[in-house]
Amino acid sequence: MAQVVEKVDPSRVEVQLLLSLSMAELMPRFREQANELLGHSGAFDSRLFGDLARQHRVAPLVAANLASFGRGYGPVDAREATELSDIARMNAQRNRQLLDEAVTLIAALTKAGVPTAVRKGLPLAYRVHGRIGARMMKDIDLLIDRRDAVRVREVLESIGFKCARSDDQGGIEPWPRRAMTALMVGGLNLPGYAVMRDVGVVEIGLVTALFDRQSGYELPVDTLLSTCVVDEIEGSPVVALDDAHFFIDLCAHFWKDAKSLASVGWGADLQLYRFCDVAGYALRLSRRDLWSQVIDAVGAYGVGAPIHYAMRYADSVFADALPGPVTDRLAFDGADEYLHTFGESEGMSHRWQDDDILGRLFDHTRWEAWRSASRLGAALS
Repeated sequence: MAQVVEKVDPSRVEVQLLLSLSMAELMPRFREQANELLGHSGAFDSRLFGDLARQHRVAPLVAANLASFGRGYGPVDAREATELSDIARMNAQRNRQLLDEAVTLIAALTKAGVPTAVRKGLPLAYRVHGRIGARMMKDIDLLIDRRDAVRVREVLESIGFKCARSDDQGGIEPWPRRAMTALMVGGLNLPGYAVMRDVGVVEIGLVTALFDRQSGYELPVDTLLSTCVVDEIEGSPVVALDDAHFFIDLCAHFWKDAKSLASVGWGADLQLYRFCDVAGYALRLSRRDLWSQVIDAVGAYGVGAPIHYAMRYADSVFADALPGPVTDRLAFDGADEYLHTFGESEGMSHRWQDDDILGRLFDHTRWEAWRSASRLGAALS
């Protein structure tokens, strides 16, 4: 069980090694840094290193990259390295089950004439990491048209799913009425579905928009679904958005959680794996020379601010992955200040006390610190 690391200095060798091993594609600067740090002979807290990898959901990537150097585990003790490898192995098994579930779902929805796309997880693992076991996933997120909600429900129930969510005991429970009402009003998600399988609970998230109604941004879902392509993931067909729209979706999700008062309050606004997702996909877009498609789509939908925001955050950790000219082209008046505010969509904008994004990422107490110094924060507590 991972111990929650409340706060750690990003300059510590454990954090620097973690950052250098967290990308699917190790850029030269990080490969050199990892190689140097693996030879570190001074004090090193292996448990802290492992806890951070688990807390930030990059354990499978770290385990794979650690093994790829072929020189033992460096300063990481063997027990901790083995635990990370075990997580990677079990995650791969679970993700293969999720892949099977996704294929069954897509086939059933397609037969019923319901267009859909799998978001994030499986396509991201395949496109960026090259293997589905490299990225940790909680569920299968489906993008659907809200007008198809009844048909989606009928299809899911026909293959054993119930309108439910996972509980704290590893089972499933009905959605509380208040939570269902909040989801319906928000306009972003519908109540999800769940079923018990051999690997545990499998949850299906139903997403009907990339942005909340109050955000001021809107992308037509039917237009998004019309861009879908089919990825052959380990021989199985999975429908997902094309590269440009997938990246927009990825950045929108990053922006939504990082800016949300609720996510900040839960400590779910910043996690390293989200930075890795955006940076890793940026490398894919560069390799495939697809940035012009992203720029055109961002301009057409008028979503430059959220995409620029997510790219700037990823750039604060993985600068070599993000193309400066593209980030600069999406900049807008007040963009620098916009990086350090949150709560705008809820109508309660506030500002972080400092501009240190990397420091905030590794400070799990950031909400408490802001709340104690803010009258607004005290009112929300």
